[in-house]
Amino acid sequence: MLLLGVDFETTGLDVEKDLIIEVGAVLWDTTREVPIKFISGFVKHPGLTEIKPEITELTGIDFDLIDDHVKDCFQSALEDFCGMTSEAHYLVAHNARGFDKPMLESHMKRHVENGFIGFPDYSKFKWIDTRTDVPYPKSITTRNLKYLLAEHGIINPFSHRALTDALCMMTLLAKYDINEVIKISQTPNLKVRAMVSYDDRQKAKDRSYHWDQKSSAWFKLIKKTSLEEEEKLCSFQIKVIEEIAP
Repeated sequence: MLLLGVDFETTGLDVEKDLIIEVGAVLWDTTREVPIKFISGFVKHPGLTEIKPEITELTGIDFDLIDDHVKDCFQSALEDFCGMTSEAHYLVAHNARGFDKPMLESHMKRHVENGFIGFPDYSKFKWIDTRTDVPYPKSITTRNLKYLLAEHGIINPFSHRALTDALCMMTLLAKYDINEVIKISQTPNLKVRAMVSYDDRQKAKDRSYHWDQKSSAWFKLIKKTSLEEEEKLCSFQIKVIEEIAP
């Protein structure tokens, strides 16, 4: 089986407005448990002349770096990526349903008018989310990729760079039974909200809930089958906001 591990660095977290500025993808052979093909490249956008300082601080990517190494706007890195997706049985990302999948779909739709045509319909692809679909032992409570890698003895030399994040993520996934992971991935997901006050926000953080600035609330994606366990483990009330199809 071939899996395509995917990671994007972006100008921000708003899937409706922000842009993909780096693509990293690893085509992974699950039988041999090795990578067989790589893609790594920046994406240049017309009209984008600067990268926010907080993004540069996190990723090391600034506008000059992109401008020095990319001549044509958006075509090359995304075209190569689209070509590789046709070889994969599943796409894999960490927080796929919460970020990478909607970011990819939105990004492609918004840029058709700028000349990028002929891309696949990514809404129809099957995804594996290493944040929610891997049966991590109960002793590992973190779902932060950096800390998950550390828990499994994997060192990422360039954290928050697309290719190394994707490669380390696939190395992590290879430590688990892929058939069990696929089975979990095919069960529905729930978007749940942590009903905490400002003073109790650390409790939500400790359970890996993420702050959503638009709605001013803490959210988390979990498997539908994990709802009862999540309710027991939380020291605060939670509310199901949405059910998301696999």
